[in-house]
Amino acid sequence: MNDENIQINRIMILRRPTLPRALIAPGLQLTLIGVGIATDSAAMQWSGFVALCLMALAAAVLSRIEPMTVEEARQTLDTIEAKEALHTPRP
Repeated sequence: MNDENIQINRIMILRRPTLPRALIAPGLQLTLIGVGIATDSAAMQWSGFVALCLMALAAAVLSRIEPMTVEEARQTLDTIEAKEALHTPRP
């Protein structure tokens, strides 16, 4: 599987999450920080903070991927198939 094919698969999977789903992950991290504050555990607070930062970084990276229209995806797939047909040895 080549890199272009992997990229297309990733774009097709990505979609906007529903509101409850979008709030669950950051909510869990904030809960971890809150429990760390309540129990006076610096390690728990820091782990929640680091996890929250990693989630924000992942969201920023994934938001830069632009979705394709159906026509663009078909055109990209046709291009990939044409390249593979040129490089596939004939029996």
